[in-house]
Amino acid sequence: MNPTITKVEPTIEYFLKLTFSNGEVKLFDINPYFEFETFHGLKDITTFNQVELINGTVCWNEELDFCPDMLYTDSKPINS
Repeated sequence: MNPTITKVEPTIEYFLKLTFSNGEVKLFDINPYFEFETFHGLKDITTFNQVELINGTVCWNEELDFCPDMLYTDSKPINS
C-alpha cells in the first residue's frame, strides 16, 4: 500500500508538489494529461490552482481527480 497524500501545492508549469504520509515530497507533472479532453479545463491556471486534497487524493471542484496510487508512483522525488 502506498503512502497517502497529506499536502498538495500547485506549482509553476502545471506541476503538483505532493507531500506524502511517509515524509516524501514529490512532483507530479500534469502536462501529459492535457492530451485527454477530461483534463483540458486544467489548462486554465486559475482552475489548476484551485486544487484541493479531498478523501486522500487531489481534486478540482470535487469532480476531477487523479488516482492517489498513480500520483505516488508516477511523481518524481524532490528535496523539500
